[in-house]
Parts: sequence; structure tokens; C-alpha cells
Amino acid sequence: MTNETPSQPFQALAALQRLDTELHQLVHRRGNLPEAAELQELQRIQGDLQAAQAHLQAANTDLMARQEEVATSIARQVQRHHELERQMQTSTGVASRDLAAMDAELHRLAEHQRNLEDEELLLLEEAEPLDEQLAEMDAKLSEIGTALDDVRDRGRKAVAEIDALRKEREGDRAGLVAAIPPELAQTYDRIRAKVGAVGVARLQGHRCNGCSLELPAVEVDRMSKLEVQDLSTCDHCGRILLRPDQLR
Repeated sequence: MTNETPSQPFQALAALQRLDTELHQLVHRRGNLPEAAELQELQRIQGDLQAAQAHLQAANTDLMARQEEVATSIARQVQRHHELERQMQTSTGVASRDLAAMDAELHRLAEHQRNLEDEELLLLEEAEPLDEQLAEMDAKLSEIGTALDDVRDRGRKAVAEIDALRKEREGDRAGLVAAIPPELAQTYDRIRAKVGAVGVARLQGHRCNGCSLELPAVEVDRMSKLEVQDLSTCDHCGRILLRPDQLR
């Protein structure tokens, strides 16, 4: 003989609903971890920094190209200047008019070289803040990288903890389901699939605490006359409605 009372399957069903609610909450937690939002925000900041870094690097590359171009021009001016000086020093029997032309070119070369050197100095001054900004950007990206590693690690740990708890609760669920008549368990699962996470509600006075709507007095009176093992459902939401006598 069994010592099971008629209300025990319904008590197990209420416990199953509580457990399923917890499992539902665990699934929701897993899909809405604060670490996920934090990760998304850090990735957004990282993307903005990388875009800014790319812009600075492009500007720096362009500046370096201009510096190289100016340096090459200066080198050509210096070489031409030296060639003219040697030519003037080693030339004999050169007409004074030609010497004057070479001297004039030397002056033009010197002036052009000074202008190029001034431009080179300006480019160097322009490069200094760019170098500082790039170094600062590298430091920020390094910090973001460390923060990303940390939040990913915390997220993995949170997921592992939730998954371990879910596995434990699913084991508990199997034990509860075994204590419920198969037809009642199937009805519960079918209603949950239709109305959402809550397939079982309690009758509190005249009110279903699943949909929070009041049942007609005549319906509540009818339910009060049912046997403990008789199943009730809410006229409004269709959930299994557990009466006080089924939870004692």
C-alpha cells in the first residue's frame, strides 16, 4: 500500500512550477548577463578608439611621407650646391657672366634650402603631438584589451555557474516529474507551452494568481465542491488552478 494522499501530486506540481520558474529565470539570466552588456560597451569603445587610431595613423603616414619628400629635396639642394661650389672653384677661364649665373644659382639654392628646412621643422613640430596622441591611443587600447579579457573571464565564470545550477535543478525536476501522474504532467507541460513559463496558478479567494483576474462566485463555489484529486483550470488564462485543499 502507498501512503500517498490525493493532494500530494498537486503539491509536487506546485513544487515543479516553482522549480520551472527558477529554471526559466536561470535561462533569462544566462541570456542577459551584465557582463554581456559590459562587453558590448567595451567593444564599442574599442571600435571608436581603433577608428580614431586609424585616422591618426593615416595622418602620421601622410606626414612622414611629406617629411621624406622634404628631406629628399633638401638632399638634392645640398648636392647641387656642392657641385656648383666645386665647379666654381675648379673652373678656369670661365666667363664672368657664367660665374655670376652660378653664383646667383647658389643664392637661389641656399634660399630654397632654407625654406625647405623651415618646412621640415614645421613638419617635425606637427609630428610631435601626433606621436603623443598615438602613444596615448595605444595606452587606452591596451587598457580596453585588459578590461575585455577581464569581462570575458567573468562572463565565462557566470555562465559556468548558471549552467551547473541548471544541471542540478534539472536533476531535481526529473525527481518531481516522477511524483506526478503522467497525464497531469503532460497537461502541465502543454499549458506551459501555450501560456508561457507559468502553467500552474493558485486560487486565492476568488482570484487566479496567474492572470490576477477574479473568477465568478458560482465557479469558485463549484470548485469548492470538487474532490481533492479533481483538476481545475482558470476560465480566463487556462492555467491549472490549485485550490487550497490540494496544497494541504
